Amino acid sequence: MNKKGIGWQFIVWMIIGLLVLGLLIYITVKSKGSFIEWGQTLKDTI
Repeated sequence: MNKKGIGWQFIVWMIIGLLVLGLLIYITVKSKGSFIEWGQTLKDTI
């Protein structure tokens, strides 16, 4: 792989990371800190 390909992958992963982070914040706010329920949702997703 060349450096350009690695840089592109990094950008993609950064965007995915930001989307996931935003989703986690949204879920946390919506469930008002229900981390047990969030944990179950995460297990079901994986």
